[in-house]
Amino acid sequence: MRRDYIILSPNLQNCYDTSRHDDSTERIQAAINEMAKIGGTVFFSMGAYGLRDTIYVPDGVTLLGEGEGLTNLVWHYYPQSNVEPPKCLDYLVCGKNVTVKNLKVSVFAEYDNIITAKEGFTLSGVTVIATPYMFHRESVVTKIKKSKLVDTEGSDILVEDVDIFGRGKCISVRNGKNLTVRNAKIFTSDFGVLAENYEGIKVDNAFLVGKCDKENIKQEHGLHATADCSLNFMGCKDVALSNIEVQDLRAGRYAAIYANGTDRLSVDTLTTVEVEKSVFCENCRDVSVNDVTVCRGKGVFADGASISDVKFLGINEKIAMK
Repeated sequence: MRRDYIILSPNLQNCYDTSRHDDSTERIQAAINEMAKIGGTVFFSMGAYGLRDTIYVPDGVTLLGEGEGLTNLVWHYYPQSNVEPPKCLDYLVCGKNVTVKNLKVSVFAEYDNIITAKEGFTLSGVTVIATPYMFHRESVVTKIKKSKLVDTEGSDILVEDVDIFGRGKCISVRNGKNLTVRNAKIFTSDFGVLAENYEGIKVDNAFLVGKCDKENIKQEHGLHATADCSLNFMGCKDVALSNIEVQDLRAGRYAAIYANGTDRLSVDTLTTVEVEKSVFCENCRDVSVNDVTVCRGKGVFADGASISDVKFLGINEKIAMK
């Protein structure tokens, strides 16, 4: 009887190894291609897997690790080493109905997109770390602002139990229905969630930090810039947000939650710390905001919104209606 899974073992047993001298690209791609014939699972045993090029995941395939602290897919580059940088700028390219679960995806090189996916995509129990090694170069910083860490197009997207550290748009969705994000921690220098022309969005229990100046984060992941790091909804419908905390948006470019041309937006239990605006809506209809705690920032700005239970801590400006 033909198995519907393949088990891979790493060349490097330590999942925190930089993997700069390991190249498992060909054998991983071969295993994925084999499972694509039957919609099977590629299981990655504990350890680090060094990669040098794009991994393509066809429709219906599952990538499964032993845990985000145990299995690590690493694209790595140090200029002072003798190893060439990865040959790609897009790293994990997924088809329809793909699942990526219980592993870490680490990119320490320049990138356009870390993970791209289509309808039916599930990202569960995953840590994504993306830091271009030469992040201080102006050309790289400008380019990264246009990049995406998890970029999806289509319906039925699930992102749960994830930690995302990176420069660029962390979770980007467009042109579809039914997005669920839950139990997410996002540290970024740009947007936390960006949804465009999407219907049916649920975000629950999300923690977003914009200015990553806490020493442990900065030392481990190289994140320094002040960020937008907001939840952004452009031309969306039926958006439900609950149990959200956003910290350190000191640039004031966007609010913790920003919506434009969005119908039926509800916000329930939002905490903001050092954020220019907690909620900012333009050209939206049927907006309700309940249970907002504002610490060192402004309140809610929305035409005709239903607003209740807003608390201010520290030095703030009172609630305002645009």
